[in-house]
Amino acid sequence: MLKKLLFGVLLSFLLVSCIDNNDTPPKDEKALLTAKLWTFNRFEITELNENPGNYTEAEVEAIINKLRKGITFKFNEDTSGTYTVRSESFDLNWSLEEGILKLRFSDSMLNTDFRLNDVSEEELNISFLTLSTGIFNNQKTTYRGNHFYR
Repeated sequence: MLKKLLFGVLLSFLLVSCIDNNDTPPKDEKALLTAKLWTFNRFEITELNENPGNYTEAEVEAIINKLRKGITFKFNEDTSGTYTVRSESFDLNWSLEEGILKLRFSDSMLNTDFRLNDVSEEELNISFLTLSTGIFNNQKTTYRGNHFYR
């Protein structure tokens, strides 16, 4: 009986040892950011504030999705990068500090800080730290939301 028990324990140990154990450590946020060219995928609203045009959340999302279509970010390991919108590219420097993705451009008017909500090998989710303002049909609308890139 003891031999059977020892054999069972040994067999269990061998089976567990033979399981493919991928010891590759997970990539950190900086490695994930620099792994690919990030292309805008969609915007999801989280807050709709000043809204004199009485837009629905879906309408604001549709407007933002149309405006941001084709935007890309490329983050390089040396903290340089590129922001491209409508075939115009802007060089940038970036940093990631305590969950805040800071983008600095030669034209400081473009400088932007994002909250890094999540990043994986497939998707980047960022949001502005402050409310965004859009002028829709000559009416100022303020909102907040998540910008997803793939």
